[in-house]
Amino acid sequence: MSDHWVEDLVEQSICLLDSRHPADDRRVRDWIGVLYRVQGQYDCSFTHLRVMDVLLRRGFTFRFPPVEHPDYGERGETLDALTEFTALRDLEEGDDSGWLEDGYFDPDPPFVYCDAGSALWQRMVRLGRLTGPDAAPLHEVPLIDVLRAIAATGEELGDRTLIADWCELEPDLCDLYDLGA
Repeated sequence: MSDHWVEDLVEQSICLLDSRHPADDRRVRDWIGVLYRVQGQYDCSFTHLRVMDVLLRRGFTFRFPPVEHPDYGERGETLDALTEFTALRDLEEGDDSGWLEDGYFDPDPPFVYCDAGSALWQRMVRLGRLTGPDAAPLHEVPLIDVLRAIAATGEELGDRTLIADWCELEPDLCDLYDLGA
């Protein structure tokens, strides 16, 4: 059973941070990475598609036609035959650890996606297909810094719900830094 509460918390946090920070604020990209790392510690479903527009706009996720995948020459028939959402590592490995590392495919419309920092992203950077800010690695940011940004944004809006939910999920961290709602 998936932890829908955690999935919703991460989704709402991403939307809140995106809505309240300028489009060129690269910190949001790093914060998204932290939020997904936290989500990865729980029994959660794949939720990127819920906020894909934000992930693409913030440079956390990149998409391209399957023919632009670096392995298209070797795996083109397989990629062309896909008709449903597929983690590309599953095609070869049969192992779901790091299942997003080699990208993922969504058929409608047909695109391959990769997240900043993943193995496919690193390959795209090395090949020069991602350049400039898109090629910059994610910065390691402590979760407390992300929670502070969420708390400050919620405070601006007069809504402490998200930070209260985060404090329920991470009570020791919130108590340590006096972020309680």
